[in-house]
Amino acid sequence: MKKHWELDELIDHFTLIEPEKKLVESKYLNTQLGFAVLMKYFQLEARFPSKLTDIPKTVIDFIARQLRIPLDMYNHYSWNSRTMKNHRNEIRKLLLHLVF
Repeated sequence: MKKHWELDELIDHFTLIEPEKKLVESKYLNTQLGFAVLMKYFQLEARFPSKLTDIPKTVIDFIARQLRIPLDMYNHYSWNSRTMKNHRNEIRKLLLHLVF
């Protein structure tokens, strides 16, 4: 993923539509931002990031502002947890369902 994004690019690629917001809000507060970032990253890249730092801070901040969640909540998302694995599976199923 590229590191520098213009505002119009952030809007085009990382704006959460209403069904996505509802899905994100159904998650525990401490995992909402991580889930949203994973979902939007997967939509754009067709893969998941391999580490926390693969996503530029500007992207995370843009998504956090939409959710009205503090940016530092992203640091609480555990990249080696069962929750994250479940989130990845859920995102795969959701997006595959939309494609087919």
